Amino acid sequence: MKIKVKVITSSSQERIEYLGPDDITKVWTHSRPIKGEATKRVREILAEYLKLPKHKVVLVSGKTSNIKTYKIESY
Repeated sequence: MKIKVKVITSSSQERIEYLGPDDITKVWTHSRPIKGEATKRVREILAEYLKLPKHKVVLVSGKTSNIKTYKIESY
């Protein structure tokens, strides 16, 4: 399954608004968009939310963009 994620960085709260596989999911993170900090944290947040290990959440595109695509691998 692939999901599109809009990343909101430097937020006062960390949260996720999952709207389903066909819509853009919003993820708020404390991390700043410097040296991949926010991208790394978003991956962790998604893995926690989906109750999966981090290696099952793979960045497909959008490394430097605020819109990213992640592939969610199942067991």
